[in-house]
Amino acid sequence: MKNLFYATFAVLLVFTAASRAEEFDAKQKELFAKQFNKYANLCQQKDALACEQIFSMHKEGEIENDEKIMQESMENLDKLCAEKNLNACLILGNIYSINKKYKDFEKAAKILSPMCESGNQDACALYGGVFREKGESKRAVELFNQACDKGSARGCDLLGRYYYREDMEQAYFYTKQACAMNEKMCYGHGLVLREAGEYIDAFYAFEKSCYSQKYNIISCLMADLTYQHSIVASLIEAPRKLYIKLCKQAPYMKNDFCKKAKNTPPSRTFLPVTKP
Repeated sequence: MKNLFYATFAVLLVFTAASRAEEFDAKQKELFAKQFNKYANLCQQKDALACEQIFSMHKEGEIENDEKIMQESMENLDKLCAEKNLNACLILGNIYSINKKYKDFEKAAKILSPMCESGNQDACALYGGVFREKGESKRAVELFNQACDKGSARGCDLLGRYYYREDMEQAYFYTKQACAMNEKMCYGHGLVLREAGEYIDAFYAFEKSCYSQKYNIISCLMADLTYQHSIVASLIEAPRKLYIKLCKQAPYMKNDFCKKAKNTPPSRTFLPVTKP
């Protein structure tokens, strides 16, 4: 299950195959390349989150000069990290931990371990991810627990994901805690809720994560996928705000989302259920 949790765009690709059942055609490839290159340009302008998005989106062979762009993005992140951009350091350390092409546990540890020792609990959480990737689960859980206990939503999220499907009560508890601490982390809680068949609350969780993200739209896509479940669609009005965001940012199926945004009224009616 770790690919589900650590390779964000892999989830996006599964979503694509399962819910759209169609391959990239020439027009979709053009749109995908446009979005990819937009993030590459933003990365050149020292936007660390845009650099991260390049690695989330990358699919080998889809983009011209993709290897060159990715290498330049790594160099940009390295420069930003050297300039004490902590977010860039976290992103770079995580890429070295989980990215197949750039995986280097020694480099990941060199970045994340000192940050963790200095008190950055998000770094401790990601450093735990290094140990999990290495198969050292005990140390990974220790670091996830430490980070979560000391206020890192990322730590709680990774701890909840660690328990996913092995201990769903623990997974629910920690991902819910992460979601309450930082709405960006509601994605993991949405996965747990969806697995438990709680589709309405899962939809709300994905929505929360979607609207709090600057670039990453996997939560938005999962919200759309979850909305298609009959029980959600029958009880909640179509999410126009969601479609507007996907219309602007989706790397494919753009026209579909734009049509939905145009044809959906602005009002929303929610059931009186407990949101995550």
